[in-house]
Amino acid sequence: MGWFSKDKPPLRRPHMERVQDHLPQAKPFTKALMLRASQHVDEAYDDLKKMIGKVNSDDTEQTFEEFVTSCASCVAQEITSKAAKSINVSNAFYPGFELPKEARYVSGFSLYVLFLISEYLTGDDVKIDIWKTVIEAARTDYQFFYRLDQIEEGAKLAKDAVTVFEEVQAGKGQSITAWKDGLSKAISMYVLQWTSDNAEFKKFDCVPFFGKSLKILINVGLHGLPTTEDIG
Repeated sequence: MGWFSKDKPPLRRPHMERVQDHLPQAKPFTKALMLRASQHVDEAYDDLKKMIGKVNSDDTEQTFEEFVTSCASCVAQEITSKAAKSINVSNAFYPGFELPKEARYVSGFSLYVLFLISEYLTGDDVKIDIWKTVIEAARTDYQFFYRLDQIEEGAKLAKDAVTVFEEVQAGKGQSITAWKDGLSKAISMYVLQWTSDNAEFKKFDCVPFFGKSLKILINVGLHGLPTTEDIG
């Protein structure tokens, strides 16, 4: 029967151990992204295990590109979660709770963060299927919120989030360009802080900027214009 059986499953291999397989071929941004994501995944796993006692984990071996793609999605979700928390909105949609009106914009923001991360990965010569990854991320945002008999409604909201992403990506003009550039730079800083030796650089808090960026997107989406407070 081999070393493992149904009653004796293999031990989970921590992400911070798995990432070591891929670091030798990673350039600076990709390396920092993988390390940040792996630390976050292991912490989330440990927290969930403490809460519910047993957690199923997928330890399927991944190629370098597959591993980086999963890390990109993880960091995009992490940034969005911190941004949403900083402005007191939810980015987690659970069964039994009313879906907040800003949900599509929060998800759309996460998708755009993922796109910006992919641009830095391209600069590191890492190619990921961004459209496949964006669609999967949008679907994942709503998969726990809707029952199987509500799958069409869940699919519509996932499509709405992708539409928000497309509109942001296609947006032009001084204001939207400044918003995109500022968010892109903050994402790069947030990721690279993980491996930097510069103490001043590492202690800069990017989360308030992420929150402000998300708030602007929500206000534009719901009201058409950002508030004076957002711009200032």
